Amino acid sequence: MVSALALAAALALAGCAAQQYDPAIARRIIAEKDALMTALDASTGAGRAAFLEDVRTASGQLPGRYWDGAADPAELGLAEGGTALYDLEEGGDEAAFSVLISSGPRQDPEGEDGRAPVYTCFRIEVAFADGALKVWRRDGSTSEDPGRFCSPELVGTLGEGAEAAPVVDFDG
Repeated sequence: MVSALALAAALALAGCAAQQYDPAIARRIIAEKDALMTALDASTGAGRAAFLEDVRTASGQLPGRYWDGAADPAELGLAEGGTALYDLEEGGDEAAFSVLISSGPRQDPEGEDGRAPVYTCFRIEVAFADGALKVWRRDGSTSEDPGRFCSPELVGTLGEGAEAAPVVDFDG
């Protein structure tokens, strides 16, 4: 019992909402989110066309799969976990796209997989200067509006009972 309390306290201090989410769920979402943030950092200086192609293709530097809004969203496999990039807007020296990260199935209280995922959504805004990515920023969901930036079509693939969580709950 003492070690469980110590783990909960450590996760809370690290920015994980241990009171709300199973630590395995939080780790999955954090890993997906952090991989995207690392790739965005590495993209600084990338040419505009190359960066936008990275957003649109699964073989690019950015983790996740792009959804153009026309393809069957179930093909992304988000019910099993992962990251989708979508709603790309571009013009001039700016671009923005939305992100949905799904934890994949949760275990029920008896320890069996199958419960709907926890998911989070946010928006990435980038600015280009001299034809290259200069800076990016995340506009995140909050506890008041955890579904902000979430595509209803993508959320619909997660199954009944999927739970939206603010992206700030997975910052650490």
